[in-house]
Amino acid sequence: MVSQKPWSADAAARLFLGIISTLCVGMAFAGLVESPKFIASEQNRTLIQMIVTAIFFQISSLIWVHTFLHGHKLSWSEAFGLNAPGKLRIVLLAILAAVAIFPLAALLQEASAWIMESFRMHPQAQIVVQELEKPKVPWGETAFVGVLAIAVAPVAEETLFRGILYPT
Repeated sequence: MVSQKPWSADAAARLFLGIISTLCVGMAFAGLVESPKFIASEQNRTLIQMIVTAIFFQISSLIWVHTFLHGHKLSWSEAFGLNAPGKLRIVLLAILAAVAIFPLAALLQEASAWIMESFRMHPQAQIVVQELEKPKVPWGETAFVGVLAIAVAPVAEETLFRGILYPT
């Protein structure tokens, strides 16, 4: 990873502004789904809005970051240390840690729900989960949202926040 980032705070701020502007455009498109003239059923509108917003934020973030790095004449490997030795070992350790932590995380989730219920609060699943649990959600939409949530979102957010904004 490049220890001294070759970009300025102004350049990072312009990148962030570009991403936020793109997100606003995506949210405007997602708002159009609320129109009664929109062909989707009311049941599917929330899911469509989430997909549109995710595409405009997650995927456009990766495009903006790529353009940002290209403008600074850096590859992804150079900018984020993807060419470090021992990558396979690091990935395997990360998978092992995730598997080891999962039971504790599930237990903490249950404890959190129990505490909330004891204070007469009602824990609810995230909106995305609620939408995907509805009957008749096509398999393709479920898979698409899954790929966005599991693969694209973490890469886009970590690249933007930890890779560019945090070091800046």
